[in-house]
Amino acid sequence: MKLLQNSWSDMLVLDHIHQRLHNGLPDETTLHNGQKFDLLGLGLLGVPSLAEHFNELQNKLQELKFDVGDYICMKFLLLLNPDVRGITNRKTVVEGYENVQAALLDYTLTCYPSVPTLLMEMLHAKRK
Repeated sequence: MKLLQNSWSDMLVLDHIHQRLHNGLPDETTLHNGQKFDLLGLGLLGVPSLAEHFNELQNKLQELKFDVGDYICMKFLLLLNPDVRGITNRKTVVEGYENVQAALLDYTLTCYPSVPTLLMEMLHAKRK
């Protein structure tokens, strides 16, 4: 429960962005629990700048070809945060987090074989 309490809002944001990316939804989304979530609501809550950040994040994820596999792994990484205070089974959470990270890496290397090449090029360019 502590993990869910810590991550629910981040997971809702990720759900919203995923739905906008993959289902062509407008600024309003009906979440799995039936609740409506929209960017106008952020403005009404006094945080209109978040709508701009959502759009920027969505554009970056779209450039990265963020897909369902990425989405599922990200959702688990948000949930399995080993830094949540008061969790009693931290070792299990850390192992789960590391397993999801490894699965995401394997998935990325399989689906996007050019990624390691790009990373190596970036590292070499950074050293120069």
